[in-house]
Amino acid sequence: MLVSETLGSFGIDEDILGLIKDVRKKAHPDCRVIPERFEVELALAHVPEFEEELRILEVGLPVRLLALRQALASRVTVTSIPASYLGSSIGKTGALRPGIDDLPRVLTCTVVASRTLRANAIVGWFSAQLSPSVSLRSGPGPKSPSWSHVVLPLEPPLNLAEGEVVSLEVRPSVVTERGTWAWSARRGDEVSKGDAMRALVGDKDDVHGQLGLRPKPTDPRDGLQPPDVALFARRLREAFPARYVDDVAAEDEISRLWHVARS
Repeated sequence: MLVSETLGSFGIDEDILGLIKDVRKKAHPDCRVIPERFEVELALAHVPEFEEELRILEVGLPVRLLALRQALASRVTVTSIPASYLGSSIGKTGALRPGIDDLPRVLTCTVVASRTLRANAIVGWFSAQLSPSVSLRSGPGPKSPSWSHVVLPLEPPLNLAEGEVVSLEVRPSVVTERGTWAWSARRGDEVSKGDAMRALVGDKDDVHGQLGLRPKPTDPRDGLQPPDVALFARRLREAFPARYVDDVAAEDEISRLWHVARS
């Protein structure tokens, strides 16, 4: 039996799929995995704290800090969201089985506005089936466990009437780093979207530092040599073509893994 608690706030964001698939190769073919499966759930919400942050930047200072406003409007936040903030049905992106399934290139679902809503965020969490008779759900509500929720800002917000249908999409890049994801909410031809990479500033080295991807200097005493990032990234994309949108995403993953190895 293989038991793992590597379910992040968003389900996928501790790389449970990749980790368990690697471990499963070394286990008995009949090894049972717990959790058996899990699913990412998404809903639209109005988060007043986020709206207030942006309002202060617009009216609370004598200058317009447009770059800072863009960064705030693209920042992924992990926090506990009250159920009262939600304003749509809950969309399910499809069951994922640790040890069997790979990370989808994109997570999608459709939700319906349950009231008049100024939707300024997509909120995400997970539901997991630990065994045939035991389930766990981290969504907002009185019985929610200790996991927080992932908040993906929508700027500009979508002004929705009750009953309107919205298509949601989340694109993981470097899976364990929410600061690389992109997302969108579409109602007909109107789209509000975000990209966490826009919350980062500076050159590539600065961005790697903000993501925790900057490798430490090599100590010759430990026998570790820096990887050929471009070569390893190319091999990574060849092995997992649907997981990385481009060479940069694969290079960031290699840099992250090297950083972890040196920590």
